[in-house]
Amino acid sequence: MCKDVVCFQEDEKDERNLNLCLKTLTEAFRFLRNCCAETPKNQSFVISSGVAKQAIEVILILLRPVFQEREKGTEVVTDTIRSGLQLLGNTVVKNIDTQEFIWNCCCSQFFLDVLLSRHHSIQDCLCMIIFNCLNQQRRLQLVNNPKIISHIVHLCADKSLLEWGYFILDSLICEGLFPDVYQGMEFDPLARIILLDLFQVKITDALDESSERTERTETPKEFFRC
Repeated sequence: MCKDVVCFQEDEKDERNLNLCLKTLTEAFRFLRNCCAETPKNQSFVISSGVAKQAIEVILILLRPVFQEREKGTEVVTDTIRSGLQLLGNTVVKNIDTQEFIWNCCCSQFFLDVLLSRHHSIQDCLCMIIFNCLNQQRRLQLVNNPKIISHIVHLCADKSLLEWGYFILDSLICEGLFPDVYQGMEFDPLARIILLDLFQVKITDALDESSERTERTETPKEFFRC
């Protein structure tokens, strides 16, 4: 009985120590995230110093079942993952060099591992990273990874607050890649249906905007004619 009590106390102590370490790491990620905001020098330092790679490694470790299925402290784990992704997200904003590094490190296995998370806030942070790294070449790379697109499509259907996922799909559609994306979803019929719905909304919005512009330009003509 006493042995069980000692083991329980040790487990509680280990749990507290782990949570303390994670909270400290979260604050460090947040500090670095804020330092990177619109500051190319700091963005580059996060890459050159190895911090970005370490953040990726930490996130991958915390995505393991042993951390994701904990009875206690799941919020602490989620906060650390989210702050790490936000750091990576701020590192790539408007910085071609850091985008190249992060994309090469993360595409495609890291992207898939994070998208399999159960937490939508984590998935949205990842979508922000993907969106901010997109250029012509990477859009094509993304289209050639239909599993990633499939996850993003389903996220957009499940949660209306995942705005970064919508931005990614909107970017692909605007670049004329909808046929390629749709064709790549052959293994996922439901994703194809969701894509068609999103495409219909896009077309409807475009028609409404065109109609509004026409009305605005025609109104002065009517005024002067009168």
